[in-house]
Amino acid sequence: MTILVVKSTVLIALNYNQGMRIQTERLILREVKASDAAFYLDLFKDPGFIANINDKGLNNVQQVKHYLEKKVIPEYCVAGMGFFTVIEASSNKPIGVSSILQRKETAYKDIGYAFLPAGRGKGYATEATRHMMYYANNVLKESKIIALTSPKNTASQRVLEKLHFTYVGLKEIQKEKMDCMYEYNF
Repeated sequence: MTILVVKSTVLIALNYNQGMRIQTERLILREVKASDAAFYLDLFKDPGFIANINDKGLNNVQQVKHYLEKKVIPEYCVAGMGFFTVIEASSNKPIGVSSILQRKETAYKDIGYAFLPAGRGKGYATEATRHMMYYANNVLKESKIIALTSPKNTASQRVLEKLHFTYVGLKEIQKEKMDCMYEYNF
């Protein structure tokens, strides 16, 4: 079964057998594949990713491939949620990741993103997140979503504020780690 949702220059295709794909003029967001392991190794080893998200402790492509196959890719079986590779359409190269997850610690779905330096400062995080918001509201039928950032990650906080998220406060979602929580009501 395929559901197509068209808004402006955005095409969202959801096929329960093949995953989700969002395409804009500049970006393609699609399901994570095991063949993306080299890209995700670069992302996970990026100092900005480690400082603002965490150090996954993965040191080679095989470890990352195993992590993707066992932890990330199975998420798609859970109601169209998970991690999505963000690809720059003009170069067809992966530049980041966008996600929509249901954390057991939160009542609402959590939208997130991370980009390699080549994908930063170009509005890609804002664009990808805007379309994940549209997907959350129009496909997943969410009325409210949240986003979490490290207190020091002012660039991500600016992205959320640009998208009209409201700052809620500091919350301990993961043990002994405080995050800035933002929310958005549709």
